Parts: sequence; C-alpha cells; structure tokens
Amino acid sequence: MYSIGVIGGYDHVCGFMALGFDTVSVESREQALNALRKMASGEYGIVFITEDYYEMLRGECDKYNRSLVPAVIPIPAGKKGGYEKRLSEYAEQAVGADIL
Repeated sequence: MYSIGVIGGYDHVCGFMALGFDTVSVESREQALNALRKMASGEYGIVFITEDYYEMLRGECDKYNRSLVPAVIPIPAGKKGGYEKRLSEYAEQAVGADIL
C-alpha cells in the first residue's frame, strides 16, 4: 500500500499531519528537492507539494508525473496560481465527483 506525502512550508503542511499524511516542512528549494526525491523513490503513491515549491521544481515534478507513481500534485499555498482548479479536477477524477 502506498503512503501520501506532503511537502511545503510548515504553516502549509502542519494541518496534513492530523490526517495521517507524512509531511516534510521545508524552507528552501534544495530541501524541497531532496524531500521530493526521497518520497519519489520510496513507497509514496501521491506527493502533494505546495504551489510555490512546485513552481521551483517544475521540471522535476513533471519528470515524476510521466510515470505511474508517484503522482506529484500541487496544492494551494496562499498564492493565486490557479492550482485550486487543478486540485479540484484531480479530486473529481479520483473520486468521480467534485468534492472540493
């Protein structure tokens, strides 16, 4: 069974701890890249990453998204990057209904 991971600044990932997700609080691009590579090489099926770090690591995220697992999915982090709509589309595709 795959795990779910979340990468981002502490304020954005701390709420996911209560849901039982594995979280990594990062403060730099390098820390985010290391966390992403570690999760992608392990037992993670989904890695959520805040939109700011997703943009910083766009090429790396796209590389992982060309394979079946892990799915690297950007999540909103207070910016207006349009990821709210994309997250809603991912959820609707996975669940079959718009739950967000």
